Amino acid sequence: MRKIVIFAAMMVALAACSNQQGEKKANDSQEMTKSEVMTIDNFFQKGEELAGKTISVKGQVDHVCKHGGKRMFLVGSKPEYRLKITTGEDIPSFDVAYEGSEMHVTGTVEVMKMDSAYLANWEKELREGAAEEHKGHEHGDGEGDGTGEGEDHEHDHTSHGEQADMGEHIPGMEKVEGYRAELKETGKAYIPIFSVVADKVAETK
Repeated sequence: MRKIVIFAAMMVALAACSNQQGEKKANDSQEMTKSEVMTIDNFFQKGEELAGKTISVKGQVDHVCKHGGKRMFLVGSKPEYRLKITTGEDIPSFDVAYEGSEMHVTGTVEVMKMDSAYLANWEKELREGAAEEHKGHEHGDGEGDGTGEGEDHEHDHTSHGEQADMGEHIPGMEKVEGYRAELKETGKAYIPIFSVVADKVAETK
């Protein structure tokens, strides 16, 4: 009888220990999840080492692209800390109402390398677009401003411009020259342009 009592006590103690370990793992998992949600400043401090990784990041939305709602931008403490978020397969578009809110985004990091070759191709595409607009204008088919973007130049519709869009509403040629000046000033081979393809988006509470 004494052996049975001792055995039962041992089983109770083991069960209690197992429950405590399970609770500890659950708590550790919750803490890990919380710690893995980085701020925009944290993101840019890590930079290119995040390429191809799935991350969680939170930040304030300062702009949602109104041309289909496929892009929105989270900002940090510095003007250059501006992260582009694009829609993933399960997200048809971003709501303009997100502007001004703090959002929590989970998704995959992509890095585009803005180098001299990219800028040359971008400029070529803009000039070809401007030539087409000029030709159409001569025939009374449309209007343009000589930049390849038409009267409403807040959005660059070239393929290179779309990929490089950072929601700044700056004419394409002006952005090309700005990136060229930055490359020359920094001496870098390229400027990394970061984005996150969103799988999940939620407003932080």
